[in-house]
Amino acid sequence: YIKASENGKLTLNGVTVTGPAYGMSLLYITESAEVTISKDSKVAATSVPQGYPAILIQSNKGSITTYTPQLHVYGAVSAVKMPAIQGNGTDRSTSKIDINDGASVTSDSLAMYLPQPCEVNVNGGTVKGYCAIGIKSGTLNINGGLVQGVANDTVISDKHSTTNGINYDGSAIMIDSYIGYAGQVKINISGGKVESLHSTAIREIGNDASKTNMVSLSVTGGEVMGADGMDAIYMTGGSITLTDCKGVGRITKILPGTYENCCAYA
Repeated sequence: YIKASENGKLTLNGVTVTGPAYGMSLLYITESAEVTISKDSKVAATSVPQGYPAILIQSNKGSITTYTPQLHVYGAVSAVKMPAIQGNGTDRSTSKIDINDGASVTSDSLAMYLPQPCEVNVNGGTVKGYCAIGIKSGTLNINGGLVQGVANDTVISDKHSTTNGINYDGSAIMIDSYIGYAGQVKINISGGKVESLHSTAIREIGNDASKTNMVSLSVTGGEVMGADGMDAIYMTGGSITLTDCKGVGRITKILPGTYENCCAYA
Protein backbone atom coordinates (compact mmCIF):
# COMPACT_ATOMS: atom_id res chain seq x y z
CA TYR A 1 0.00 0.00 0.00
CA ILE A 2 0.95 3.67 -0.28
CA LYS A 3 1.22 5.86 2.81
CA ALA A 4 1.33 9.65 2.65
CA SER A 5 2.09 11.34 5.97
CA GLU A 6 3.52 14.37 7.76
CA ASN A 7 3.56 17.33 5.34
CA GLY A 8 4.29 15.30 2.23
CA LYS A 9 2.73 15.95 -1.17
CA LEU A 10 2.01 13.07 -3.52
CA THR A 11 0.55 13.08 -7.03
CA LEU A 12 -0.50 9.84 -8.68
CA ASN A 13 -0.04 10.60 -12.36
CA GLY A 14 -0.73 7.78 -14.80
CA VAL A 15 -0.65 5.25 -11.97
CA THR A 16 -2.91 2.26 -11.26
CA VAL A 17 -2.98 0.94 -7.69
CA THR A 18 -5.12 -2.17 -7.38
CA GLY A 19 -5.46 -5.29 -5.26
CA PRO A 20 -7.05 -6.51 -2.03
CA ALA A 21 -7.16 -3.93 0.78
CA TYR A 22 -6.29 -6.50 3.42
CA GLY A 23 -4.84 -5.20 6.69
CA MET A 24 -4.61 -1.65 5.31
CA SER A 25 -6.12 0.59 2.66
CA LEU A 26 -4.36 0.80 -0.69
CA LEU A 27 -3.80 4.50 -0.06
CA TYR A 28 -3.46 5.80 3.50
CA ILE A 29 -3.40 9.58 3.95
CA THR A 30 -2.57 10.91 7.40
CA GLU A 31 -1.29 13.94 9.32
CA SER A 32 -1.03 16.92 6.92
CA ALA A 33 -0.23 15.01 3.75
CA GLU A 34 -1.77 16.22 0.48
CA VAL A 35 -2.54 13.68 -2.24
CA THR A 36 -3.78 14.26 -5.80
CA ILE A 37 -5.15 11.46 -7.97
CA SER A 38 -4.86 12.66 -11.55
CA LYS A 39 -7.44 12.00 -14.25
CA ASP A 40 -5.44 9.12 -15.74
CA SER A 41 -4.88 7.33 -12.43
CA LYS A 42 -6.90 4.69 -10.61
CA VAL A 43 -7.08 3.28 -7.09
CA ALA A 44 -9.18 0.09 -7.03
CA ALA A 45 -9.62 -2.17 -4.00
CA THR A 46 -10.80 -5.73 -4.65
CA SER A 47 -12.95 -7.72 -2.26
CA VAL A 48 -11.54 -9.44 0.82
CA PRO A 49 -13.24 -10.53 4.05
CA GLN A 50 -13.19 -7.67 6.58
CA GLY A 51 -11.29 -5.50 4.15
CA TYR A 52 -10.43 -1.82 4.29
CA PRO A 53 -11.62 1.08 2.14
CA ALA A 54 -9.60 1.80 -0.97
CA ILE A 55 -8.53 5.13 0.52
CA LEU A 56 -8.43 5.96 4.24
CA ILE A 57 -7.91 9.59 5.26
CA GLN A 58 -7.11 10.16 8.92
CA SER A 59 -5.97 13.39 10.52
CA ASN A 60 -4.87 12.61 14.07
CA LYS A 61 -3.68 9.01 14.23
CA GLY A 62 -3.95 9.11 18.03
CA SER A 63 -2.00 12.36 18.37
CA ILE A 64 -3.27 15.55 20.03
CA THR A 65 -1.58 17.57 17.28
CA THR A 66 -3.93 19.21 14.79
CA TYR A 67 -3.40 18.05 11.22
CA THR A 68 -5.27 18.71 7.96
CA PRO A 69 -4.86 15.90 5.42
CA GLN A 70 -6.12 16.62 1.91
CA LEU A 71 -7.27 14.47 -0.99
CA HIS A 72 -7.97 15.79 -4.50
CA VAL A 73 -9.59 13.31 -6.88
CA TYR A 74 -9.65 13.75 -10.67
CA GLY A 75 -9.32 10.05 -11.54
CA ALA A 76 -11.06 6.83 -10.46
CA VAL A 77 -11.41 5.35 -6.98
CA SER A 78 -13.38 2.14 -6.47
CA ALA A 79 -13.91 -0.60 -3.93
CA VAL A 80 -15.86 -3.83 -3.48
CA LYS A 81 -17.87 -4.43 -0.28
CA MET A 82 -16.18 -1.45 1.38
CA PRO A 83 -16.24 2.33 0.84
CA ALA A 84 -14.03 3.73 -1.87
CA ILE A 85 -13.09 6.67 0.39
CA GLN A 86 -13.48 6.75 4.16
CA GLY A 87 -12.48 8.94 7.10
CA ASN A 88 -11.88 8.06 10.74
CA GLY A 89 -14.54 8.91 13.33
CA THR A 90 -12.00 9.41 16.15
CA ASP A 91 -10.36 12.37 14.41
CA ARG A 92 -10.41 15.72 16.19
CA SER A 93 -9.27 17.91 13.32
CA THR A 94 -10.65 18.40 9.82
CA SER A 95 -9.78 16.40 6.74
CA LYS A 96 -10.46 17.86 3.30
CA ILE A 97 -11.63 15.97 0.22
CA ASP A 98 -12.36 17.33 -3.26
CA ILE A 99 -14.07 15.30 -6.00
CA ASN A 100 -13.55 17.10 -9.30
CA ASP A 101 -14.64 17.04 -12.95
CA GLY A 102 -13.88 13.71 -14.56
CA ALA A 103 -13.56 11.85 -11.25
CA SER A 104 -15.32 8.56 -10.54
CA VAL A 105 -15.82 7.32 -6.96
CA THR A 106 -17.77 4.05 -6.87
CA SER A 107 -18.53 1.04 -4.70
CA ASP A 108 -21.16 -1.65 -4.34
CA SER A 109 -21.54 -0.46 -0.73
CA LEU A 110 -20.97 3.18 0.26
CA ALA A 111 -18.94 5.15 -2.23
CA MET A 112 -17.89 7.56 0.55
CA TYR A 113 -18.20 7.17 4.33
CA LEU A 114 -17.69 10.38 6.32
CA PRO A 115 -17.75 9.76 10.09
CA GLN A 116 -15.07 12.39 10.78
CA PRO A 117 -14.86 16.17 11.04
CA CYS A 118 -14.42 17.01 7.37
CA GLU A 119 -14.92 19.44 4.55
CA VAL A 120 -15.93 17.55 1.42
CA ASN A 121 -16.52 19.29 -1.91
CA VAL A 122 -18.12 17.43 -4.80
CA ASN A 123 -17.31 19.83 -7.63
CA GLY A 124 -17.97 17.43 -10.49
CA GLY A 125 -17.56 13.84 -11.56
CA THR A 126 -19.59 10.91 -10.23
CA VAL A 127 -20.04 9.54 -6.72
CA LYS A 128 -22.11 6.36 -7.04
CA GLY A 129 -22.80 3.39 -4.81
CA TYR A 130 -25.38 1.15 -3.19
CA CYS A 131 -25.72 4.37 -1.17
CA ALA A 132 -23.48 7.13 -2.47
CA ILE A 133 -22.49 8.99 0.72
CA GLY A 134 -22.93 8.14 4.39
CA ILE A 135 -22.22 11.04 6.74
CA LYS A 136 -22.15 11.37 10.53
CA SER A 137 -20.04 14.50 10.98
CA GLY A 138 -18.65 17.49 9.08
CA THR A 139 -19.62 19.57 6.07
CA LEU A 140 -20.60 18.24 2.65
CA ASN A 141 -20.76 20.72 -0.25
CA ILE A 142 -22.17 19.57 -3.57
CA ASN A 143 -21.36 22.09 -6.28
CA GLY A 144 -21.63 19.87 -9.35
CA GLY A 145 -21.47 16.33 -10.66
CA LEU A 146 -23.71 13.36 -9.86
CA VAL A 147 -24.27 11.82 -6.43
CA GLN A 148 -26.35 8.68 -6.94
CA GLY A 149 -27.65 5.82 -4.83
CA VAL A 150 -28.50 2.84 -7.03
CA ALA A 151 -29.65 -0.05 -4.79
CA ASN A 152 -33.24 -1.27 -4.91
CA ASP A 153 -33.48 -1.00 -1.12
CA THR A 154 -35.82 1.19 0.95
CA VAL A 155 -35.48 -0.63 4.27
CA ILE A 156 -34.13 1.99 6.69
CA SER A 157 -35.49 3.57 9.87
CA ASP A 158 -34.39 5.06 13.19
CA LYS A 159 -33.86 1.58 14.62
CA HIS A 160 -30.90 1.25 12.24
CA SER A 161 -29.07 4.22 13.80
CA THR A 162 -25.77 3.07 15.30
CA THR A 163 -22.69 4.44 17.01
CA ASN A 164 -20.36 2.05 15.20
CA GLY A 165 -20.30 2.48 11.43
CA ILE A 166 -23.44 3.40 9.52
CA ASN A 167 -26.43 1.57 8.08
CA TYR A 168 -27.97 2.63 4.80
CA ASP A 169 -30.42 1.81 2.06
CA GLY A 170 -30.37 2.95 -1.58
CA SER A 171 -30.50 6.65 -0.71
CA ALA A 172 -28.03 9.02 -2.33
CA ILE A 173 -27.03 10.59 1.01
CA MET A 174 -27.60 8.90 4.37
CA ILE A 175 -27.24 10.94 7.58
CA ASP A 176 -27.02 9.09 10.89
CA SER A 177 -27.76 11.45 13.79
CA TYR A 178 -26.67 9.09 16.53
CA ILE A 179 -26.79 11.25 19.66
CA GLY A 180 -23.48 11.02 21.49
CA TYR A 181 -21.55 11.02 18.21
CA ALA A 182 -19.64 14.10 17.00
CA GLY A 183 -22.37 15.30 14.63
CA GLN A 184 -22.46 18.93 13.43
CA VAL A 185 -23.51 17.84 9.95
CA LYS A 186 -23.99 20.57 7.36
CA ILE A 187 -24.98 19.88 3.76
CA ASN A 188 -24.93 22.59 1.09
CA ILE A 189 -26.11 21.91 -2.47
CA SER A 190 -25.53 24.59 -5.09
CA GLY A 191 -25.29 22.49 -8.27
CA GLY A 192 -25.10 19.03 -9.74
CA LYS A 193 -27.62 16.25 -9.15
CA VAL A 194 -28.36 14.25 -6.02
CA GLU A 195 -30.63 11.30 -6.79
CA SER A 196 -31.70 7.87 -5.72
CA LEU A 197 -32.94 5.39 -8.29
CA HIS A 198 -35.14 3.54 -5.77
CA SER A 199 -35.24 5.42 -2.45
CA THR A 200 -34.92 8.87 -0.85
CA ALA A 201 -32.32 11.28 -2.17
CA ILE A 202 -31.37 12.65 1.28
CA ARG A 203 -32.39 10.64 4.35
CA GLU A 204 -31.74 11.16 8.06
CA ILE A 205 -32.08 8.55 10.80
CA GLY A 206 -31.25 8.83 14.50
CA ASN A 207 -31.45 7.09 17.86
CA ASP A 208 -33.40 9.89 19.60
CA ALA A 209 -36.44 11.33 17.86
CA SER A 210 -36.23 14.52 19.96
CA LYS A 211 -32.65 15.35 18.94
CA THR A 212 -30.52 15.65 15.82
CA ASN A 213 -26.89 15.99 14.78
CA MET A 214 -28.01 17.72 11.59
CA VAL A 215 -27.24 21.44 11.78
CA SER A 216 -28.47 22.57 8.38
CA LEU A 217 -29.36 21.64 4.83
CA SER A 218 -29.21 24.33 2.17
CA VAL A 219 -30.29 23.87 -1.44
CA THR A 220 -29.59 26.90 -3.63
CA GLY A 221 -29.26 25.11 -6.97
CA GLY A 222 -28.91 21.78 -8.71
CA GLU A 223 -31.36 18.88 -8.46
CA VAL A 224 -32.41 16.73 -5.51
CA MET A 225 -34.66 13.87 -6.62
CA GLY A 226 -35.92 10.73 -4.93
CA ALA A 227 -37.29 7.75 -6.83
CA ASP A 228 -40.90 7.72 -8.01
CA GLY A 229 -43.18 7.90 -4.98
CA MET A 230 -40.25 8.60 -2.60
CA ASP A 231 -39.24 11.82 -0.90
CA ALA A 232 -36.39 13.94 -2.19
CA ILE A 233 -35.56 14.99 1.37
CA TYR A 234 -36.56 13.31 4.63
CA MET A 235 -34.86 14.88 7.65
CA THR A 236 -35.83 14.51 11.29
CA GLY A 237 -34.24 17.73 12.53
CA GLY A 238 -32.03 20.72 11.86
CA SER A 239 -32.89 23.75 9.77
CA ILE A 240 -33.56 23.72 6.06
CA THR A 241 -33.10 26.43 3.44
CA LEU A 242 -34.54 25.95 -0.03
CA THR A 243 -33.91 28.97 -2.22
CA ASP A 244 -35.39 27.53 -5.39
CA CYS A 245 -37.42 24.33 -5.47
CA LYS A 246 -37.70 23.77 -9.20
CA GLY A 247 -35.05 21.05 -9.00
CA VAL A 248 -36.29 19.51 -5.73
CA GLY A 249 -38.67 16.58 -5.65
CA ARG A 250 -41.33 15.64 -3.10
CA ILE A 251 -40.97 16.63 0.56
CA THR A 252 -43.63 15.28 2.93
CA LYS A 253 -41.98 16.14 6.27
CA ILE A 254 -41.64 19.92 6.45
CA LEU A 255 -39.08 21.26 8.93
CA PRO A 256 -38.74 24.83 10.22
CA GLY A 257 -36.68 26.89 7.83
CA THR A 258 -36.72 29.12 4.79
CA TYR A 259 -38.61 28.10 1.65
CA GLU A 260 -38.09 30.93 -0.82
CA ASN A 261 -39.85 30.56 -4.19
CA CYS A 262 -41.21 27.23 -2.90
CA CYS A 263 -44.97 27.61 -2.74
CA ALA A 264 -45.51 23.88 -2.31
CA TYR A 265 -43.49 23.80 0.92
CA ALA A 266 -44.09 27.25 2.39
